[in-house]
This record gives sequence, C-alpha cells and structure tokens, in this order.
Amino acid sequence: MTLASFAGTRAVRALAVGVVIFTASVAGIDSRLPESIAVLWPANAILLAVLVRHRAARRHLEVWSAAAVGYVAADLSQGTAATPAVVLAVANLAGVVVALLVFVRLDVADVRVATPSTVVRLASGCVAGCAVGAVIGATVAVSYFGGTWPEGWLSWFACDLVNYACLLPVLLTVRRWRWTSWTGLVGALRTVATSWTLLIALLVVAWLMRDSGSAVAFTMPALMACALGGRMFATALMVMTSTVAMLALSVGVGASAAPAPVSTTTQIALALLALGPLLVAAATAERRRLLDEIRQATTRDDLTGVLRRGEFAARAQELLAHGDSTGMPTAFLMMDLDHFKLLNDRRGHRAGDQALVEFSAILRDVLGSQRDDPRGAIIGRVGGEEFAALLPGVSVERARALAEEIRRRQEDRARADFGADGSTVSIGVSGCTGRHTLDELMMSADASVYSAKRQGRNDVVVFADTVLRAVGD
Repeated sequence: MTLASFAGTRAVRALAVGVVIFTASVAGIDSRLPESIAVLWPANAILLAVLVRHRAARRHLEVWSAAAVGYVAADLSQGTAATPAVVLAVANLAGVVVALLVFVRLDVADVRVATPSTVVRLASGCVAGCAVGAVIGATVAVSYFGGTWPEGWLSWFACDLVNYACLLPVLLTVRRWRWTSWTGLVGALRTVATSWTLLIALLVVAWLMRDSGSAVAFTMPALMACALGGRMFATALMVMTSTVAMLALSVGVGASAAPAPVSTTTQIALALLALGPLLVAAATAERRRLLDEIRQATTRDDLTGVLRRGEFAARAQELLAHGDSTGMPTAFLMMDLDHFKLLNDRRGHRAGDQALVEFSAILRDVLGSQRDDPRGAIIGRVGGEEFAALLPGVSVERARALAEEIRRRQEDRARADFGADGSTVSIGVSGCTGRHTLDELMMSADASVYSAKRQGRNDVVVFADTVLRAVGD
C-alpha cells in the first residue's frame, strides 16, 4: 500500500466516523424534551466502541477531529449557538477520552469473550467517563435548562450512563455473522425464542400498567433467563431493547399526557439493572469455557491435541454401533512412527515431541479433508508413538489411498526436519461392514502394521482379509 492510498484510507475512515457521530448526535438532539437534555444519546457509546474495537483509530488525529466536527455540526444544524455547541462537543469528547483511558489502564480484554471482571471494568470506565463529561456538560445544562450546577451534573451523568449501559455492550459484543446452515440458524433462534417471548410479554404488561416507577424492573426475569444461557451479545441486545422500552415508558410515549422528562433516579436504576444480566451472562460464559477446558484436558492428548486412548475408544465404539444399523463401510488405520526411539536418542526428546506434533497435524489435515462421511474421522494417540484413526463411511480402497498420502507426507516432513534421523510411518489398514468390535479392527490393523515393519517400514499394508465379515454372516 502506498503512502497516498494509506492516507486516503485513513481519511475515508475518519469521514465515516464523522458522518456516524453527526447522525447519532442529531438523533439524540431530536430526543430532547422541554427543559431536559436528551433522553437517548448514542453518539458517545458509538465513538467509544469504535475506539475500543479499532485500536489504530485511537492514534489518528483525523478520527478525533472528524468526531469533534460531527458533534459540533449536529448542534449547529439544530439551532444551537456556536459557543455552547463547542462546549457540548468538548464535554462529550472528554467523557469518551476518560472512559477509554480507564479501559486501557484496566487492560480490558476482548468483550466478546467477557468475564465478570471485564464487565466490572467496563462499568468503571463508563462511570468515570460520565462523571468527567458531566463536569463540563453541566455548565451548558444549567444555562439551557436552569437549576443548580449539581443538578445539571447529575442529569448529564445519569443520561450518559444509561446510554452507555444500553448501547455499549451491544456494540462491543456484536460479531460478524457466519452463515452455516438453516439448521444452525433455526437452532440459534430456538435458544433465545423463549427469552424474547417473555420479554415482549412483560413489556406489554408494563405498558398497560403505565406505571414507570414500578415497571422499571418488569423485564428482569426475561433478561436473566437469557443471561443464564451465557450469550453476551444476545443478553446485551435484550438489555438494550428493555432499556429503550423503559425509557419510552418513563417519558410517556403512547400516553394521553404530554411527554415528561425522565428522572435521574429512573435513568440510574435502568443502568444498574442492565449490569446484572450482563454479569450473569459473563459468569455463565466463563463457567462454560472452564468446563470446556477441563473436558479438553481430560479427553485430548496434551502434546498432540488428538484424542486420548480412552476417549478415542469410547467415540469409536459409538460410531461402530451406529454402523451396525446402517451397514455402512468403516475403515481403521493403525500407525506407528518408525525408529522413533532412535530419533529421541540422537536428537533429544524435544525433537521427538516435534515429530509427534507434526505427525498429528498431518493426520488432521489429510483425514479432516475427507468428506465421505459428514462426521469425519476420529483420531487418537493410543501409545507413545502410535496413532489410530477410525474412518466412518470410508471404504478400504479409499482408506488405503488416505494412508498412502499420510505416509508420503510424513516421509517428506521427517526428511526435511531431521534428515536420515527422521521417523517415517508404518500404517496398517483394516475395514468392515456391519457389526464389529473395536478390538477386532485394532487387532487386524495392528497385524498389518507389523507386516509393514517386517517389510522394511515406511509402508502401507492392508489386512489380508481386506474387509472383515460381520458377525453371524
């Protein structure tokens, strides 16, 4: 990329930020009520999310300048005088800067895999940003809407805080959608359908009651139900929906009377209520990650990442049982690295570990690419330098071709890494249709491995009977 194109890209990004901030600010100004600051103010949360998710943007003066212009231009376009427009922009930018500095100081990690600690740190940064921004913004608030400076500070603080709590979690946890299948889409929708149905029902009840004071917490059961699923973005989206709806109810949207300003108590209560479901969702997600790590540690080999012998046997038996009812072919590979002890003796155990890791990578690459059965291969480490693979839906002929590809790649890799000391691989192939035990397949493939060893190693041998006959045939 040339310097000119790089500068051009930065200018385009800065322009995009300015346009977004201008649009969001205009929307926020339109939500102002008589004698009140804005009910919704999304601009600060949007700018902060951009700076958190795109670290390079923090260092570009163009981005900050564009954001400032967006703030000022929005106020000027809505009839605000130049001086208060500039002061308001400074207040908003000051709040964003302080919140960002706190995030950096507290080393906030990727919020898309948030922990409860991350949520607390985010809340701390937002509170600090709102407090500092309100120091400057209160001066304009008092000039425009009257009252004392502490009242203006509290009004600005509460408005900014509820908007951060409402919008920032959604903006920080949203992911790029990855289309997989209709089944995956239906499954994802099904997992949140109950929570959303409950949320909508509770919102309807709250609206019918028209009592904003008691209705603020009405949606909490739905939010907690979603949070217990451990999905941060889904929870954040529901929190945003609930908070916006409660703000609208508090203002009096749909009521016969004229809209009234939202009290600072209601705004702060909504912000605090938003924190609970997010903490629960983060805690649930972290618990799931820990359980996955424990499951990984107990089922996967520490060095190679393939299945341990016990887990391999359990999964293989399950697939073989499935083959009993379908009659589909199943192939089995037993693989033993040649002269592995010699490699360890001459090059050290670190070289041996490297050889095992690289061989397991070859297995995943070759066997993971075969698509004869959608469930793919099961690969396990069944001994020190011994590996096995069960290939459901794969014929013996296809398994032999795959084994030959594994043998060839291992030979090339071993010679490239260790020369004459490298470990080639001897592979035994067996197959079956119908009802067979794992022991039968392993024994026949193991016998073929020994045949390959006797024939000089670095070879693929298919079991003499080619395909085992089903029991009872």
